[in-house]
Amino acid sequence: MMQLRRTALWLMLASVLMLALYLLLPALASLLISVRLAGAGFGHSDIHISSFGLHGAVLDTARLEADDGSLRINMQGVVVDWSPAELFDGRVNSIAVARLSLTLLTGTGPDQPPVSMQAPAGLLAMIPARQLHVQQIAIKFPAQQPLQQISGRIDYAHGVLQTPLLLDTGTQQFQLQAEFTADGELHIVLEQAEPGSGSEIVRLSGSIIRQQALLQFHGELQADYVRLSPLVGEQISGRLDAELKLTWPAELPSDHDRLWSALAGHALLTTDLTAEHVGKASRINLAGTLTLAVADGRCDWHIDKGMHASAQLPAMQAPASLLLPTGLSGTVTIKEPRLLLVLPAGQQLRIGKLLYAGLNFPQTTLRLDQPLMVSYASTDSWQIEQAALSMPKQAMQWHGVKLGYQSITVARGENRAWRLRMHGATLSTGDAVVRAMDLNAELHVDQEKLSADYSLAAQSGLLQGSGRVEHNLISGGGSMRWHVPAMVFDSTHPLSEWLRLPQLDLDGGSISIDAGSRWQRSGSAYSLNHHIDAELDAIAGSLGESRFAGLSMHLQLTGSDTLKSSKPVRVALTSFDHGVAIRNIGATVGLELPLQGGRPVVSVDDLSAQLLGGQVTGHAIVMDLNRQRNPFTLSVEHLDIEQILALERQEGLSGNGMLDGTIPMLLTPKGVTVAQGHLSARAPGGVIRYATNATAQALAAGNSKMDMVLGIFRDFHYDEMDVLADYAIDGALKMQVRLAGKNPAYAAGRAVAFNLSLEENVLQLMKSLSVDSGVSKTLDQRVQQRLKK
Repeated sequence: MMQLRRTALWLMLASVLMLALYLLLPALASLLISVRLAGAGFGHSDIHISSFGLHGAVLDTARLEADDGSLRINMQGVVVDWSPAELFDGRVNSIAVARLSLTLLTGTGPDQPPVSMQAPAGLLAMIPARQLHVQQIAIKFPAQQPLQQISGRIDYAHGVLQTPLLLDTGTQQFQLQAEFTADGELHIVLEQAEPGSGSEIVRLSGSIIRQQALLQFHGELQADYVRLSPLVGEQISGRLDAELKLTWPAELPSDHDRLWSALAGHALLTTDLTAEHVGKASRINLAGTLTLAVADGRCDWHIDKGMHASAQLPAMQAPASLLLPTGLSGTVTIKEPRLLLVLPAGQQLRIGKLLYAGLNFPQTTLRLDQPLMVSYASTDSWQIEQAALSMPKQAMQWHGVKLGYQSITVARGENRAWRLRMHGATLSTGDAVVRAMDLNAELHVDQEKLSADYSLAAQSGLLQGSGRVEHNLISGGGSMRWHVPAMVFDSTHPLSEWLRLPQLDLDGGSISIDAGSRWQRSGSAYSLNHHIDAELDAIAGSLGESRFAGLSMHLQLTGSDTLKSSKPVRVALTSFDHGVAIRNIGATVGLELPLQGGRPVVSVDDLSAQLLGGQVTGHAIVMDLNRQRNPFTLSVEHLDIEQILALERQEGLSGNGMLDGTIPMLLTPKGVTVAQGHLSARAPGGVIRYATNATAQALAAGNSKMDMVLGIFRDFHYDEMDVLADYAIDGALKMQVRLAGKNPAYAAGRAVAFNLSLEENVLQLMKSLSVDSGVSKTLDQRVQQRLKK
């Protein structure tokens, strides 16, 4: 009896224990699952199991959050069906999930350890059920991402995983069909969600196999950039066609750079891409075929049929383009924390025409004299680490200024400074040409500023200059300063040795210059301010068919669109000779020099000069070359009649006396004219004598009036002389001369008066006088020297 009671007690106790275990089993299962999830990086979890039995279990809710805050998972209505035998083998018959929600956030936790990847059969075998059905899945992305949400379902049965999904950007929807089989076949198609649209966006198809510790993928990728634009957040058009043969290790590192370093294989990419607003470019284009070989953290690439790239950059009137020729190859190397691009030496790149801030740069070819190394970092964008380029003979233009050169070399060394050398440069604007120059510069460029120190030298050694340029790449403001020490001109080193001006040459004296410019950007336009400080000392040379010497002044100009004298300039000129020498010229001069359209304005005051023994003066003269008419008046005193008559070179003609008067002048675009210039003899007058030669005597023999005139002018003492003169642009000088006086030895000294009309071509006279004076000979020598160069 006692034995029976003990047995019944143990049975009752066992029943109570089994009942308690059955009641506590869901809680224990929840605890065990939470422990396993915490070890997998989901320490914050809340799992509620409503039932747990021999043939299945039901989870009402399951909430998980990743420790690094990057992922939240919510599951509802999870039904698991199993048999005891399957459960002991770690497998179940089926898993059904009514709703699965994933929210992707910006994680801050540490890197995760490598993830072990299996072959397709093994990967699908990791699903602990013969069938898996997620009836409703929702994945939410961070707000700043173009893609906002993915929804759909997951179906796995008979070794095939299918995921029909709907991608939502907030404004558009796309349908994604993905299928993955146990034998490694992978098919992914992305298309527009509109029923019957048939607009395929992306297709990826191929197979994945495992060989030893590597996974290999062979397949093809096609993409339509236009329809892909909403998903990547950029306006893109064009197509991509790619053949892929890639391998990666079975254990994938979680670190981004190590993941790329572990990738290996080949890819053939044919692309025709146009994208809007990429970095600082408002538009980029890329077209061509590229072969890639990836291994050991580097990518070797080769261009099969040529590739063309172009970009519309700020301040460029036309896109910048780069033609990569067939056969061009290079290397991309991944180095933490940047991407390094390497192009071998000896290759050539072709740059298309450039229009940038008024700079017109023609199509040209660059040769790599040493490997080109370009790096990319997310914080610094693209940086050139090392470069040595050379460009052949070329020419460019900037706002009417043309720059040509025989060769250019550009190099960047370890100190991140650019070194530029331009050999045989020629600079021209209008009729002015600067030639045979060499430029050396060192440039420093960072994300905010460009600066350069440069030196400029004529190959003859006559000109030496230096300066500095600074430009803020963000604000668009900058400055340039340059200094030219004294250039000393002489007959062996004239200005024409390096500067070709059709009308001007210098062969004496010296010039030194200090100058600078500042600029500021407003939108796409630039405003500039300049200053020039030039010192001229005893300059001598030729201007047209004239010679001058002793030109000295200190010129200071400032301004933006127009350069103006900051203060009146005192100009001194020892002599100016165009057949008739003008000496000791002095004046106070103001200058306005437009830089963009318009013509100079010159104001002259306190003008004085010595001419033909007398003095010429002028005041308050303004010559505005933008006007059709610029009148001004010169005053003359003490003009020596003896020197004036000597200009005629008439044998036997002489005289003396002084003339005073005024000369009203008019400057027009065609030249200078004089209207009603008036000169009169100073009291008490003077003498004019004409000793006739045999020819004049023969003419007078048959003409009584001429005989009388010649008789009077053998010794004519005048006490009155008035001259009215008109001068035309073609050089014609017309004078009305009134003379009154007597010849003491003729007609008993009776007083007589004459009215004479005289005509002379002054230009022809000056030319003949310049020949006789040696001016023309000197100019001819200068021309011959130029022709020999």
